Amino acid sequence: MSNFAVSADTPLCTKGGTPSDIRLSTPQVARIVTRATPPVDRPLVGPGDLLALGVLAGTPVASILSVDRLRAAALRMARLLPAGFRQEASLETFVALGGLSHDEAAALRRRQLEQKLISLALFIKQLGGSPVNEIAVEGREHITDALAGGRGAIIWIADFVFASEVIRQAFHTLGHPLTHVIRPEHGFSATRFGVRCLNPVHMKVGKRHVREFVVFDRDRPDDTRRRLEQRLGENRLISLLACAYEGRTLVRAPFMRGGLDLAVGAPAVAFKMGCPILPVFIRPSPAAPRFTVTIGEPLKMSGTDRRSAILEAAEDFVARLSPCVEANPELWRGWSSLTEWSSQPFGDNVPVP
Repeated sequence: MSNFAVSADTPLCTKGGTPSDIRLSTPQVARIVTRATPPVDRPLVGPGDLLALGVLAGTPVASILSVDRLRAAALRMARLLPAGFRQEASLETFVALGGLSHDEAAALRRRQLEQKLISLALFIKQLGGSPVNEIAVEGREHITDALAGGRGAIIWIADFVFASEVIRQAFHTLGHPLTHVIRPEHGFSATRFGVRCLNPVHMKVGKRHVREFVVFDRDRPDDTRRRLEQRLGENRLISLLACAYEGRTLVRAPFMRGGLDLAVGAPAVAFKMGCPILPVFIRPSPAAPRFTVTIGEPLKMSGTDRRSAILEAAEDFVARLSPCVEANPELWRGWSSLTEWSSQPFGDNVPVP
């Protein structure tokens, strides 16, 4: 398989990896872009709701099956489904922006589907009350150092399959449960029925391991920001997924053969509150559900103005993300946030709100 764009002096995310042979053809720097807020037009129900109901009906069986049997069942199901089933990114994205051949891209998407279904199977087992994940933690000293500053810290979670659940469990075990920001669609469905009836079932497992969930309100984003600032003022940890699923203002950073869009919420709040951002990554073992959670040292934010601080933090995060994607590309969920660097779908060089 082709390698991915990684700086030659960037440390590898996992042992055994190799630096990439692919480089961006023209050096670029991160920039701020904006987009129109997409309207939310939820259907009442959808095909995914029926799938979710079927999955939930299997909870009693999943709770008593061994992890190995659940993994085998998930792999069998993945072979029966098209590789693009419920995939956010198109095959063309893997080819044009990942530098893969069509065969390599198709194989990678198939492996990604397998990992998503394994994650779902293990989640359903936990929904039935059975503990699953075995988690080792690296870098816990960075939590102690961050909280010693008295201003809390932001946990910026790299968007990988398994990551949100595993990382929340890891911090709970360490005695630092997170205030975690989620989307209204968090869980099984984006329909009105799913948001009201199915997703609260999904949150049942997550609530065991967090201090609280904060649901992002697209109509009142300042309410979410104020809640997070309050928790940081109490010297607590808040967590957000490093992605572009929400928000009007984004950072576009060079990545692979294009750019990676990230919402600016985490670095913007960190700059305002004067708190550190700790990037967090997961690394699965060959015998997953065993995972290693790596808590990195704080992202660089030496800029004295808001814009430069946000851009610096985003560039530092992406530099650390690159070797992790190279090591486990089938686990990375950020493919849908890739864009052609030369394209200008949004306003460029705009103020950071």
